Amino acid sequence: MRELFEFNTENGQYSLVVNEETCRLVFNSLKYTEHIFRFIRSKYLTESIGHIFDDISFRIYSHRVFHGDRDDRLLLIRNSPTVLDNLLNKQEMDPNFAQLNRAVVLDLLILNGYMQDVAKFPVLSKENESIFAMQNIQNTLHKELSPFLSLVQHLDPEIQEKSREKLEQQIEKKSRKS
Repeated sequence: MRELFEFNTENGQYSLVVNEETCRLVFNSLKYTEHIFRFIRSKYLTESIGHIFDDISFRIYSHRVFHGDRDDRLLLIRNSPTVLDNLLNKQEMDPNFAQLNRAVVLDLLILNGYMQDVAKFPVLSKENESIFAMQNIQNTLHKELSPFLSLVQHLDPEIQEKSREKLEQQIEKKSRKS
């Protein structure tokens, strides 16, 4: 394990090392305590979460998030212990999700975690910026999930049977005309 603290020779003070490993260690030690909200709103997390998010989103989800979209996701991460827990500790990407854009999986992880925390702590949804961030992710998901949902719908055996029957009827009609 790397060092948790670094010494600043200019001011003679120690500070937490800014990296994913240190952030995860501190988060996990505070996760089930009343101090977790202080940590997620701390200067340390505010200043380091962008770099950590960029690294995780690229390494695990093969996705880069830019500009306003990135800011919206970081806002929800910084206000939600569940999202931060998912991001830091649940980093498996199911290889069977090949049909689903990995950016969608990341957005679902963020929105789902945030909604869980809002259900427990409704005050988290009072900020206009948080509401706009959720709407941005919702709009992105609406656009990106439609093709996947169409694919899933067509995997339903009942729908496949109806499609097969319809295709057979069309073939039969064409063969009668010939």
